[in-house]
Amino acid sequence: MSRRQWFLVAVALVVILVSGLLFLDLRLARSRTAGDRGIGTYRGGDKLPPKMANAPVVSVAVEGDGAFAEAFRDALRAELWGNNPQIGNVEMVDGAPDAAGDIYMRIEIVREEIVWTPVYARAEVETRMAFSSDGDVSWRVQKPVVMTGGEVPIVKADGQVGLADKSWGLLSLPGYRHLVAKALAAQYSEALETVWAAGAAKTYAK
Repeated sequence: MSRRQWFLVAVALVVILVSGLLFLDLRLARSRTAGDRGIGTYRGGDKLPPKMANAPVVSVAVEGDGAFAEAFRDALRAELWGNNPQIGNVEMVDGAPDAAGDIYMRIEIVREEIVWTPVYARAEVETRMAFSSDGDVSWRVQKPVVMTGGEVPIVKADGQVGLADKSWGLLSLPGYRHLVAKALAAQYSEALETVWAAGAAKTYAK
């Protein structure tokens, strides 16, 4: 081949490589991830609410736009549905749950910072969450939270969930987003285990 042909082949290979790193889910990397959770739980009644027993359906809304928010929604549904035995199914919703009184968790992506190169990437993500066994999270703006005993037990929770990650290796941008999203979803699965444990405890738990 002539020099010009070699040049065109090289350019084509570079375009293919860059396109793959920008659009394909490629992860051949080592990661160091640190999670950070601060969850407060509140109870009304002395038993686990009936709707939280027997692997219920949980409605989840994630407030946020962009590629990371979409990756997090997918990862969160897969994590909660597939790896959390306390949850029977997960319905991703845009706002409040379809049926009044359904278990509901609202997540707001407060800050998302991802710095990516093909061989090194880092991320910091901060989110806020509110959970309610009766579907009402309007109380989250009222502090202190006052719970009163009633005929139907209620469990509510709110707080912050975040993580920081550093990864080395061969990483595409979508692959790194999915890695961070999956790690954040695992943090939420553990947070909900705390909420369920607090609801089932005989005394107030936080």
